[in-house]
Amino acid sequence: VSTATEGVGQGGSISVIADAIDVSGASNITQQFSTLAAVSRGAGNSGNITINSRTLKVSDGADVSVSSFGNGKSGELDVRASESIELIGASAIEGTGIFSRSGLFAATEGTQDGGSLTVSTRRLLVKDGARISASTRGKGESNISGGRGGNLDINASDTLELNGIGRVILTNSNNQTETRTFPSGLFALSGEDRPNNLSTRDATGAGGNLEISTGLLNIRDGAELSVSAGGSGTAGRLQVQAQSVKLQNGAIRGATVVGTGANTTLQIRDSLQLRGNSQISTVAGSN
Repeated sequence: VSTATEGVGQGGSISVIADAIDVSGASNITQQFSTLAAVSRGAGNSGNITINSRTLKVSDGADVSVSSFGNGKSGELDVRASESIELIGASAIEGTGIFSRSGLFAATEGTQDGGSLTVSTRRLLVKDGARISASTRGKGESNISGGRGGNLDINASDTLELNGIGRVILTNSNNQTETRTFPSGLFALSGEDRPNNLSTRDATGAGGNLEISTGLLNIRDGAELSVSAGGSGTAGRLQVQAQSVKLQNGAIRGATVVGTGANTTLQIRDSLQLRGNSQISTVAGSN
């Protein structure tokens, strides 16, 4: 299900109200993954997406996304599930180089700002390479920097679990295979590698902020929570408010290459546990 604008007009919005929503998988015939998407490829702004449900599950490479690939603004993505949200897996279409990570996404590749991404639920699970991401990717044009990435706001009143790494096997035209891995997690990014020849270092826009409110934050088995700027833009702010935070081979990261930012604040009412090879870090430089 998608809406798009390719000119100067405003793209349409999508509103879904249901008890249980399940978006999953891909078609080998069309070689496309299942999606709810609002897209701008021109000067017009993309529409918004609003979801209200009891449960939401997005899996096997499917996604829900608002994005701008032209000079319009990205819309906003607002997801509310009274009971739970599960985002699971990354997947590739067999015999091709086409892959996708399951998740919720708000992105801009032009000079206009990306939309905000808001999630509210009791229990949020992101695992096996899935992610929630708000990003700016563009190089900018005519001495105008890329648009600012949208803010990512997460409210999971009971638990927020980030768990594991996803793996996909890609096949190129010479029948050679390549394995790629993706950490599960929550990301506010300035810079992201894309198949349209955009690299992480190309981004010039400022990354958005990442704010989390939850009872228990559990990050494990290679998953991460991250704000970063891989190009010349600044990274956003990372703020966590939680009753307890547990890391088991997990990471909370802030990173910049050229720009500033990535300030990280943890407000924890009860306990903080780091076990295994867990890290809480901020890094600046060309590492």
